[in-house]
Amino acid sequence: MPRTKENQCPYCGYKIDAASDIADEKNTPKKGDVSICIKCAGLMTFTEDCSLVEMTQEEFHELPDEVKKQLAKLRICILEMRENEFES
Repeated sequence: MPRTKENQCPYCGYKIDAASDIADEKNTPKKGDVSICIKCAGLMTFTEDCSLVEMTQEEFHELPDEVKKQLAKLRICILEMRENEFES
């Protein structure tokens, strides 16, 4: 998993210093790439300097439908995983 500059999730503050590409784990993030927080499932995008910022509604609506579906599935998985942590 490629390392990135250290970031914090703009939603929950979780420390993020790596990112993986679903299609090719060797790819490193570039401006406009989408990311999802493994802690809170917040949707973000990478900036030119590899910082993470909240994804805007406009950016989300511009995504292809297939990407939106993948993100929805990932968000559900992350939220269920976190819910199960609290039940244990």
